[in-house]
Amino acid sequence: MIKVLKLIPVEVGDGIVTMSGYRVHEEKWDFRIIPNTNKPNIVADKLLEIAAEYVVKERAPGVFTLSEAEIPGSRIVLGEGLNTKSLTVLVPKPSYLRRVLFIKCNEGSGCQPIYVYRPTSQLLVYEGYIIVNNSDLKYDFIVLECDDYIRVLLPHELNLPRTKDKALRKHVKKRRKKKSRSRGK
Repeated sequence: MIKVLKLIPVEVGDGIVTMSGYRVHEEKWDFRIIPNTNKPNIVADKLLEIAAEYVVKERAPGVFTLSEAEIPGSRIVLGEGLNTKSLTVLVPKPSYLRRVLFIKCNEGSGCQPIYVYRPTSQLLVYEGYIIVNNSDLKYDFIVLECDDYIRVLLPHELNLPRTKDKALRKHVKKRRKKKSRSRGK
């Protein structure tokens, strides 16, 4: 089974917290037959090949394309897209967000959530940003609860520098090969 999601970047918030995420713009399903084999590495290679094929076929500008190739017992997820407004990777792979907890720790009472943000509709998070608009909200760390797992973010992780500023290709001037002289004997 192949599932292809086209995700569009959105910004959501409630006045206190603003964050970025993705909404499903388009969803496609397809069925492909994979040859039956007992070698798991061949099956994984074939799944990877199919997922990559669909990412390339379905890519579009301004859209994050996510392709999932799955058979019983194995699943490969590939994605492609660029969000230039993102400041950090919120979770390792796109996942549906349940809630965001802002946690404050005190020596006597331990750690307590001081603010909870719940998205009003389904929101996928991956790379993006979380901005606290209220300067009175003093927290020690943030917990992102997703369908798949829980991620803890420290304040300094909310703005990580990019390794490359833009996705640019270098234009290299091609040199013409010189013919070598062969000496006759």
